[in-house]
Amino acid sequence: MRVALEFFLAFGLLSLSAVPAGLCADAAVTKANAMVLKGEAHPAIKLLNTYIKTHPKDADAYAARGSAYRFIENDALALKDLSKAIELNPHCAQAYFERAMCYSGKNQLQKSISDYSKAIESNPKNPEYLGNRGMLYKTLKQPDKAVADFSKAIEIDPKPRWAYVQRGIVYQENNKLDAALADFNKIAELDPSDFNAYELRGKCELAKKDYEAALKDFTKVIELEPDYMGGYVYRARTNDAKLGKNSKAALADWTIARKKGYTP
Repeated sequence: MRVALEFFLAFGLLSLSAVPAGLCADAAVTKANAMVLKGEAHPAIKLLNTYIKTHPKDADAYAARGSAYRFIENDALALKDLSKAIELNPHCAQAYFERAMCYSGKNQLQKSISDYSKAIESNPKNPEYLGNRGMLYKTLKQPDKAVADFSKAIEIDPKPRWAYVQRGIVYQENNKLDAALADFNKIAELDPSDFNAYELRGKCELAKKDYEAALKDFTKVIELEPDYMGGYVYRARTNDAKLGKNSKAALADWTIARKKGYTP
């Protein structure tokens, strides 16, 4: 199942079979969004079907039902509802955001970017909107635009790790290794228990030919995740680069990696 990146709090107690007369629109829509986040997309759709019958001009209701349809991977109905929401309210950020994800899933990336941009225009302080557009720019090999979006997301909220991860990867892919290393350092700082931070940093250090630092990080990966094959593979590659092929240290790690399923 694909889950929306937006988060809503449950509001009020609603019957799943009917919407009480005069119910506040915000309550119905917020309840439905909360149900989708709990995996209850079908009851959410049922709730919104009833609500929309008496509130056919409520853009937020169509956006919420479109989100529920997207959750159950019914993109045709999702696109229909999300487009209706945008028709009713051209500034409905949720509708643009959800429709962008539908287009992305159909590999219509330019349409997806256009909708993410509209969502950002309507809600410029949402880091997930920026992050998703940045990922598409990254996919389309537009690193400057990707970095700009990830950087803006970090400016809005510097705590989540994903923006540093993605920006660091873009930097490294474009041989900006010092900038990449700074981002990977930040990831390790934010969560010292996550082996991925040390693997990313180790790969960057290996690219910089800082073999001692890379060995230290790949050893940390193995300490945190001893069953993970990648730590042994990259430590072996680092020893190969540092000591030459067939060093005792590298051969020991290659042996473990092969036992764990690695095939050259």
